[in-house]
Amino acid sequence: MNSLLDRVDRIIAGIAITGAWVTLFILIGVRVFDIVARQFMTTPSALLALYERRAFAFLVILGIGYAYTRNSHVRVDILRDRWNARIGAWIEVLGGLFALLPLCAAVVVLYGPFVWDSYVNGERSWFFLGLPLAWSSRDCCRRGSCSSPLPVPMPSSAISCS
Repeated sequence: MNSLLDRVDRIIAGIAITGAWVTLFILIGVRVFDIVARQFMTTPSALLALYERRAFAFLVILGIGYAYTRNSHVRVDILRDRWNARIGAWIEVLGGLFALLPLCAAVVVLYGPFVWDSYVNGERSWFFLGLPLAWSSRDCCRRGSCSSPLPVPMPSSAISCS
């Protein structure tokens, strides 16, 4: 069973890391193109700024869940350094269950109708070209919120502490 879970973990990590690198190169490429294109041609900078914001949001929002599973998320370690590992793990579990899980559930539930209305109405971007699929970038926020609380019920740090 552990080998199956390790294999699934490696596949998910590979997809996450590959997606992050591809998105990062797209973000850099769009920014460089925007800078160069402004000097030599008339391109819609607002459109390129939209792509930059969406790529950055994709990296940040979807990366939060992955960082949490690797225990590399940001936390304030003022009090955590004074506690033993078992107490720190339990505080993290309780904080996840009583703070993170309700917040993520609220984002998923309250953002759902907003995304659905955007999809059903065929809403387009507010830029002059009216880019289609505006709902997909909005749905990214919901998907990122779904991935954040996944490791809360079974953190490895709570299991491995003696």
